[in-house]
Amino acid sequence: MAIRQTSIYVLTVGSDPEELANFPCPDPIHSNAGEARIRSLLNAIGSCHFVYVGRGKRHKDAELLALDHWKPVMITTRSSPILGTADFRLPNGDVLLTDGTTVPSGQYTGSTLTPEESRLFLDGLPEHTLLCADREPIVVLGLTSSLKPGIHLHVLEAEGKGPLYARFVA
Repeated sequence: MAIRQTSIYVLTVGSDPEELANFPCPDPIHSNAGEARIRSLLNAIGSCHFVYVGRGKRHKDAELLALDHWKPVMITTRSSPILGTADFRLPNGDVLLTDGTTVPSGQYTGSTLTPEESRLFLDGLPEHTLLCADREPIVVLGLTSSLKPGIHLHVLEAEGKGPLYARFVA
């Protein structure tokens, strides 16, 4: 069956553990190197008319870089905790909130959806969309082999009219 490539991209803006060592606060902004990486990945994307972002500083930072990249095109933006929050999972599994509070992993639920609900959200996205997200949407779509911390680009594809899945680009 033919692969149907969409014009829906996922820019994962997760933190590189080495980079985080330089940012002791939760929800840090991107470093200069991180911003340069985002700009280079945006060059690999055609035009976008919609940008959906998570709720953290890195998500909003990537959104501003995307809006600047495609100006003066009118872009509709949306924000959703489905795509990520400002909370940060520590190596021991606990979660560091933006106010500095640490929550034990067993007591944190965050803003999560079931895989089925997440898939419905992703399957309903319009073409020419960029998601600035954490890695969770990629995991829901089944891509875990090349999933690693840092800033990466994925494109959503489907076999025929089948469900979307993510393909690693860079």
